[in-house]
Amino acid sequence: MDTNISTWTELLGQFFPIFTAPGADISVRLITGWVLCTRRRTVTGMLPFADPAGSRAHDAYHRFLPDARWDMHRLWQMLTRLLIQTCGPRAASPMRWRVCVAGFGGNE
Repeated sequence: MDTNISTWTELLGQFFPIFTAPGADISVRLITGWVLCTRRRTVTGMLPFADPAGSRAHDAYHRFLPDARWDMHRLWQMLTRLLIQTCGPRAASPMRWRVCVAGFGGNE
């Protein structure tokens, strides 16, 4: 059990540099809440899973999405590197992305 928690924290911790300190904490809580949520995945629906002790006001989670300061370009760089490390360089080929996007109803 502790191994699972530390692995999850390590995975999400890679993305801490793109957020401010409070933003990193809120983002980890929201992502964890999204994964654990057993009902509709709205911010309000995820809060019992994201912050079961109620350590922050629920407004902080609602404000995070439109108001947080973070680096979108850096996020996509990190996600791409993680994808390549996990799946290999062929996973990032343009053709595979076209197939992936088309499979999810995208236009390309």
